[in-house]
Amino acid sequence: MNKKILYLMHVDWGWIKQRPHFIAEKLDKKYDVKIFYMVSRNRKVMTDNKSSVDTFPIITLPFKKIKLFYLLNLIIQRCLFYLIINLQRPEIIWITHPLMIDYIPRKYLSKYKIVYDCMDDILGFENSQEMKKSLERNERLLFKKAEIVFVSSEHLCGEIIKRGCDHSKTVIVRNGYNGELITTYRDEKRNNKESFKIAYIGTISSWIDFDLILYSLNQLDNIEYHFYGPIDSKVPNHEKILFHGSIKHSELYETIKDCDCLIMPFKINNLILSVDPVKLNEYINFNKNIITVFYPEIDRFRHFVHFYNDKEEYIEIVRKLQKDNTISYSNEDRENFLLENNWDKRMKVIFNTLDNIQTEKE
Repeated sequence: MNKKILYLMHVDWGWIKQRPHFIAEKLDKKYDVKIFYMVSRNRKVMTDNKSSVDTFPIITLPFKKIKLFYLLNLIIQRCLFYLIINLQRPEIIWITHPLMIDYIPRKYLSKYKIVYDCMDDILGFENSQEMKKSLERNERLLFKKAEIVFVSSEHLCGEIIKRGCDHSKTVIVRNGYNGELITTYRDEKRNNKESFKIAYIGTISSWIDFDLILYSLNQLDNIEYHFYGPIDSKVPNHEKILFHGSIKHSELYETIKDCDCLIMPFKINNLILSVDPVKLNEYINFNKNIITVFYPEIDRFRHFVHFYNDKEEYIEIVRKLQKDNTISYSNEDRENFLLENNWDKRMKVIFNTLDNIQTEKE
């Protein structure tokens, strides 16, 4: 009989596909997984992530910043999950964010095996002091109650150990590439192109270095930027910075195949230092030149990307690619890297770990 997993997901199933989506779909191939996801009220940025997995929305009350509504919502969700857990009787409760632990009745945190998938440094996000205190409190509880803490990067693993997570509970599972290898063409001749198109794919938030983008537009001729993904922060208004919204994951390559290069222009802070970006795996599959800010966690991508440390190095790289856009890596290297870093490889570690939990329990 397949092991039952109750999977609590803090992002909407219709959000641009991320680590929680990929892991949930892979878990479902081996186990009996029921996925409960937080519903976003901003439906305009959602995509249609069709899947065969069993997904159920968690619909919360509005005005949760008002204490009365917050407490009422908490009571409702705990009652609902009390019923859900008693009906499903899962062996494992999988949690993707510290705030989700509030929905689990406290007595069940000891009765069932808890798995925490720590994908980001949650204390690195911009939040109110009150929210940070709640996150810290819930994170400590998760560290204490979790049987296993999967962590997406080495830097993040070090950070949570500093904050009290038992090292013996941690298992590093980096982000991977999902999907088939794309058959691409290499259009490296630029003579007939009017502009050099630079694209970014992913959530557009406060970590995007728009100062760098605007500076480059002042310094370079014939470039334009195309951003694909949901927007959740203020963005500049510029005729050469175009925002296209969220794109279905299956349609990403067709959307960006005519772009000249792909970028990851992050601002370096505590949050970013812990990020193992899914997008770099996707970018490599698209067979484009890639420009990204350097930080130690992504040094392993060195063979496939152009690193910059400041705005002048960024300008220099773009100028070079405008003159010669020959891809910096071979197709063979691309295929070998993706095969060694896909989600099937990552899931072997997760499956082995979960099977050991089962053995210990039995």
